[in-house]
Amino acid sequence: MTELELFNVAGVLVPVGISLWSLKVARRAEKGQREAVIVADAREHRNSVAVHLQKYGDLLIDVREVSKAAKLELQNCADDVLKSLCNLVDDHSTPKQPRPSRHLFHGMSEEIFKSFLPELPTQYEENILMRYACVRRGLRELSDACKRPESSREAVGGVASLLPRWIRRRAVARQCAPEQRLLSSNEFFEAYSDLDARLDSPSARQLLLTAIDHIEKFC
Repeated sequence: MTELELFNVAGVLVPVGISLWSLKVARRAEKGQREAVIVADAREHRNSVAVHLQKYGDLLIDVREVSKAAKLELQNCADDVLKSLCNLVDDHSTPKQPRPSRHLFHGMSEEIFKSFLPELPTQYEENILMRYACVRRGLRELSDACKRPESSREAVGGVASLLPRWIRRRAVARQCAPEQRLLSSNEFFEAYSDLDARLDSPSARQLLLTAIDHIEKFC
């Protein structure tokens, strides 16, 4: 191939190469423009939403500020009532070592709170109280069974076999109901059993009647 032919071929290929490179650059620029438009639309939408929701954010801040004092008052009142109830339990129960009765009552309160904590942000008060009523009923039935006078060795053996079955219960899965978690808590049941043994029927009734005034204060 002569130099003239090589020159002619180069003259043809160079413009083709330049055209292909220009096409690639144009496509890259077009892609960049599309991405820039998408980002701009997203920012505009975000800014529009932010402006629309700003008034609700301001309102939420105002409500929080207004309710802060009320929530603090409730918190302080709840602390005072809990302390007074702990002291009442100490006053009406038979003292035993190594733990005072008020410590047992406070420990039971903590176990109740921990068991029902997953439900507190979403459930209504009536639902929580209804489910906790199942706990009270179960504990009352067990307490009555333990305190009922038995005349036969067979009956006593039935109660004796019931207590270890409750005490040896292990924690249930997190997805179970709060009342199941609570009744499966060794700490709660052992504290309840110990405190229940320190209160006879007259003392327990007097404790309930005395506690009503403190509870009504919080209500």
